[in-house]
Amino acid sequence: MELIRCYTREDFVALWDYDLENPRRDMRGFEVGELLQDLDETEHLQKDRARRIPLKDLKSDLILANGARLYNDHTHPEYSTAECLSLFDLVAQDRAGEHIVLQCARRRTEQRGHGVVRLYKNNTDFEGHSYGCHENFLLPRSIPFDDVVAALLPFLVTRQIYAGAGKVGVEADGSRHHQGVFQLAQRSDFFEVIASVDTMTRRPLVNTRDEPHADPTLYRRLHIIIGDANMCEWATALKVGALRLVLELLEAGNVPALELTDPVG
Repeated sequence: MELIRCYTREDFVALWDYDLENPRRDMRGFEVGELLQDLDETEHLQKDRARRIPLKDLKSDLILANGARLYNDHTHPEYSTAECLSLFDLVAQDRAGEHIVLQCARRRTEQRGHGVVRLYKNNTDFEGHSYGCHENFLLPRSIPFDDVVAALLPFLVTRQIYAGAGKVGVEADGSRHHQGVFQLAQRSDFFEVIASVDTMTRRPLVNTRDEPHADPTLYRRLHIIIGDANMCEWATALKVGALRLVLELLEAGNVPALELTDPVG
């Protein structure tokens, strides 16, 4: 929270409207009673409740002048870019986010007076915990959701080959073996099912959250949670740009008929 608050400028708005958010609504036409949480997340929630911190202070939401949102999400500083119409804009927004949180870290270091606050752009703490670099795309709701899943599965699984950020070690199922193994993607150890509304545990290859932030009769928001956070601007552009091309094929009804035998495995 203190790190986020270090972005002290006259151009931010410390406000966010949560009325439009419902992460339990599923694109398959139902709403789950509650989302699955990992054990550590549950412990953090219990500690926050005991401290009686208001939600507004806990989230520390900031809306920035460039249209981005900076806030505390599950004990991590999260930077959400503004809506972008081009890859150039998206890459620029992503790089701007790096500079903004770095500025926050420097200011927090000055406030503390000792030690150095360091931030890492990654997707795992190498202790079995993972956190996402999510992408969001606006899609016509007229496209059947089963068609969306069929188009995405072979692409998302193979995209990790050229757009993964890479890591050393294996964390699947709490494993600490094969620490000399290099994996192409940081997130791959943490996905267990094909489709689901959850994001914290039993993560799906295709997230089914139905939260469009637009006219729900016309659009759906495709919420991609499988990707890695990239340091290379070219990798970011390739990761998002290739998916954008797949979605254009999907809208045109020209997606090749490809099916993986075991997408998760």
